[in-house]
Amino acid sequence: MPIYGRHFEPGQWQFITTSTHCRTPLFLSDRFRSCLVQRLEKVQQEWHFLLIGWVLTPGHFQVLIKPQLAETTPLMMKGLNRLSIVV
Repeated sequence: MPIYGRHFEPGQWQFITTSTHCRTPLFLSDRFRSCLVQRLEKVQQEWHFLLIGWVLTPGHFQVLIKPQLAETTPLMMKGLNRLSIVV
């Protein structure tokens, strides 16, 4: 199976999807939804990206962003994925 790397271009919009572990429907809970929104705000303030939109479903979330520097995207996603540590 081929392994595809991610390539982020400066100034381009980026659509990113992240799933929960085994697509567990964590975001049916008000607590988890609130934690994700708070974490998203914190990461946005830290990495200064334009948040164009986001979608939250029970087992995953998607964000459409335009970061100032393309190389900050992996760091930003790492910050969002740390939600499980915060909760």
